[in-house]
Amino acid sequence: MAVSQRRSLRLIISNLWHNWPSYRGVCERTRQIVALAKEHEADVLLLQEVARTPDCTAAKFIAERLNADHAVAYFSGAIENETKPAEGVAVVSRYPIVQSKPYTGGWAFPIVPYFTLDTGLAARIKLPWAEMWFVSIHMGFRGLANTKSVEELADWVDALGGEESVIVGGDFNMPAGGKPARYASSRWRDLFLENGSAAEEPPITHRIRYPISLPVQNRLDYLFLRPGHPDWKVRDAKVLKIEEAGFDHYPVWYELEIAQHPKGEKNQGH
Repeated sequence: MAVSQRRSLRLIISNLWHNWPSYRGVCERTRQIVALAKEHEADVLLLQEVARTPDCTAAKFIAERLNADHAVAYFSGAIENETKPAEGVAVVSRYPIVQSKPYTGGWAFPIVPYFTLDTGLAARIKLPWAEMWFVSIHMGFRGLANTKSVEELADWVDALGGEESVIVGGDFNMPAGGKPARYASSRWRDLFLENGSAAEEPPITHRIRYPISLPVQNRLDYLFLRPGHPDWKVRDAKVLKIEEAGFDHYPVWYELEIAQHPKGEKNQGH
């Protein structure tokens, strides 16, 4: 179905894997995301570990091939020198992006600051049905300390959105069932778990194999709704398992639609 004929919103969240410091395979993974976005008619992409290398500026490459708008914020590498690699987060949208705001939180460990710093980008998108914020987030890897980071992010999103709904998605680096994930679900709606049969088993979105161990897999990637106006409900959601492209995170696809409340009933927000 053509995008213009739909009454739903389709999203993909994906960590593109920078493969630092070599940045090997960035172009191939970028092309794969373009193919997935076309196949699944994605309207909005929330992307993390979005690389800019001499061979491939991932956010621009994706937006141009989807005839889409985009916003990107770089947080590591040669941020000011466009001839050298850098990395950040991005939002790509078939609908106009009218404003964007970067986000940083948590704390940075001096030796590897990017791996412990929380980075994000909020993009305000003019949809056919509403104008609202979408946040692409990449949380640092700090174990239980991520609970405090989620609290800081949730407070920032509250201030950003006011009474409006806000979509927050990306790589949270928090395993399903842990304290940070439980706290996030106390502030926001975990949209994958609202998808009926898809919620019967915890989705696996990250898989890595260490040299002397079996593969380690978990759920690290989430799409949350910070409730407000308009209200949204999930029509479908699924993990897109694409082993051949070299991703360490699986992209996740969602289809949402604005919830229709009975006459006289209002969305109560959060």
